[in-house]
Amino acid sequence: MINRKAILISVSGNPNDGKKFIPGVKQDLKLLSDYLSLDNAGAWETEEIYKENNPNDSVLGKISQLEFDFTVTLFSGHGAIFLSNGNLYLECNGRDYPIQTFLNKSSRQLLICDSCRSYYDDIAMMAEGKMEHLAAFSDFDLGR
Repeated sequence: MINRKAILISVSGNPNDGKKFIPGVKQDLKLLSDYLSLDNAGAWETEEIYKENNPNDSVLGKISQLEFDFTVTLFSGHGAIFLSNGNLYLECNGRDYPIQTFLNKSSRQLLICDSCRSYYDDIAMMAEGKMEHLAAFSDFDLGR
């Protein structure tokens, strides 16, 4: 049998932060989890599906070290494309992480990003000293 893991990440944010709070992302995880459990979707077992809401750096670091034959990772939350390099960043707990943060050491991977695609003028933000929210690759040993 294939050694596999579904990693379902939602970042709903703080309910007290009205315009940044996304109440529906937890439902996204439930729907995908329910779907994966169906026979025609692979009949994934409960222990093969990992769900996390608002993961911290420690959790993200552990996810990046996972190694299976196959992983499917869903990120549901805020995202942005930085104008300087065209790269997608995903937001967790007020920090922006390069999309590569959500990859791991598995030999086959599917990464699904259900996020907005706002555009950040990160060059202007850097000039104004407003990039403290940006998480660097060096925050994680991605093993690649």
